[in-house]
Amino acid sequence: MNQIDKSQAIQKVTILGGVINVLLSALQLSMGVLFHSNALVMDAIHSLSDLFTDIFVLIMTKVGRAGPDENHPYGHGRFETMGVVVLGSALIAVALLLGWQNVERLLSDEELVSPGGWALLAPVAAILSKELLFRHTLSVGKKVNAKIIIANAWHHRSDAMSSIVVLVGVGLASFGWPWMDSVAAIAVAVFIAKIGFDFVYDSVKELVDTALDPELVDEIAKEFINSPGVKGAHNLRTRKVGDNALIDVNVEVDSKISVSEGHEIATRAAKKVVRKFDDVVDVTAHTDIEHDHVEGEYFIDPSHKVKTPLRDEVEDVVGAILREFNLDASLVRIQIHYIKNKIHLELILNDSATATLNSGQVKSKMIERIEALEWVSDVELLIKL
Repeated sequence: MNQIDKSQAIQKVTILGGVINVLLSALQLSMGVLFHSNALVMDAIHSLSDLFTDIFVLIMTKVGRAGPDENHPYGHGRFETMGVVVLGSALIAVALLLGWQNVERLLSDEELVSPGGWALLAPVAAILSKELLFRHTLSVGKKVNAKIIIANAWHHRSDAMSSIVVLVGVGLASFGWPWMDSVAAIAVAVFIAKIGFDFVYDSVKELVDTALDPELVDEIAKEFINSPGVKGAHNLRTRKVGDNALIDVNVEVDSKISVSEGHEIATRAAKKVVRKFDDVVDVTAHTDIEHDHVEGEYFIDPSHKVKTPLRDEVEDVVGAILREFNLDASLVRIQIHYIKNKIHLELILNDSATATLNSGQVKSKMIERIEALEWVSDVELLIKL
């Protein structure tokens, strides 16, 4: 399903929810006023707040699913996350306000009126419609992988559950226990507040870059390690941006392969992870050499001193030694491998160097001179035919 189809599916299911919430709110409010049920009035306000939630969801999903731009290179997924935070906060606020109103009603000297039996029609209608809406919305949310739509689906389920409580409360109030109407309203408020808290808690974890579940991180690490050419993986870091997961990782490869081969190995490993894990949309893979790291040391420890020179200095020093043995003109290329804070050198000479190397002890003396350098671990001579 492409992005346009996903957006259309989200809009359709959210508009459907909005229409149902308008109809339910009208039914619950009219029945609540007509039959003197505070629980039904509260449920009506709840349904009306759901309508504004649906409108908010439409706006936030449209913004949150916009692609990356110059100011938001990782996309706009965090807008969707902020939407879930606002949605959850709104639920908590409504629950606290209406719950406290009903507590005051129970504690006051106000005479409580029992609603009539016909008032039960409203919660029954709410339960059936909200449960069907929950199932449909959850299906769409999973299909398009939209966390805010899945959250809204569970919001519909919470509405159905709260309406069950209203049904019980109104039913008992109708049969002679009028205070049960307010008790039901308070129970609904507690349930709504819990749902809202869960939404806020999960979204705040994302906003502070909390890692993915440890089990999932372990699976991702194993996928990297089991990729062809990969010798290990470290500094694996994960985070969520909206519905998407982003990964940073150091992929370890053989220390003596070329840069392009190491890059290709890391790239293929990253693509393998993206293909396997649906939520993963981006992997930043740094190619590292095998068994040559202390996690974070190089970039974090200010006392770390670089002991090994770069190519320009290596070529100057080694070139001077080659000139001592009249081999500087035979040099084709110096291959440098940085391993455990030392340098392994591959000196590639053309076949004109063969006679010189075979005379006396030139070869052993030259290698001894180069290996005497404090930053050289060993030297390998290769003749290009």
